[in-house]
Amino acid sequence: MSPEERSFEEWKFFRETERTANVEFARQEGERALQFDRHNVGYAQLALRSVFLANGGAVVSTLALIGALSGRKPDVSPAAFVTPFSWFGVGLFLTLGAMLFAFLNYRIASGIPAEPQKLAQHIITPRDHWPSDYSPDAHRRHGGSYGLALGAAIGALVCFALGCITLGGAFLAMR
Repeated sequence: MSPEERSFEEWKFFRETERTANVEFARQEGERALQFDRHNVGYAQLALRSVFLANGGAVVSTLALIGALSGRKPDVSPAAFVTPFSWFGVGLFLTLGAMLFAFLNYRIASGIPAEPQKLAQHIITPRDHWPSDYSPDAHRRHGGSYGLALGAAIGALVCFALGCITLGGAFLAMR
């Protein structure tokens, strides 16, 4: 085998090894990104469920409290608990809105695929960012639904806090 042929074979072996390593890297990076995405979705769902249960439980317990107090103390007016009940109810509906916007956010994000040519180029020469067809319009819709979901979730937490504060005020007014 001549030195030129040997050099060519070494170059060919090196390129094949490099391509195989890049393909394996892209596969592992895709798996890591998918696992990270699943964890994020799981934590977001858990947080929304917790806010939903907090506001829903507060609505039910406020109704039970009104029923229990009206039977024992006839001088207690159920009207004193309308404001806390309203805050908890608004928080419950904001949580449902946050869940809806989070679902829309996921649907928008899943509708932004990567172009096959860009993926193939990424496998051959890895880059810092995963290639996708992320247009300004898709970015605006994705960011908007994320912002609405986050805003509704924060609003639900604020409503829960305000409901707790006004419920405490209703108790203090009963004394």
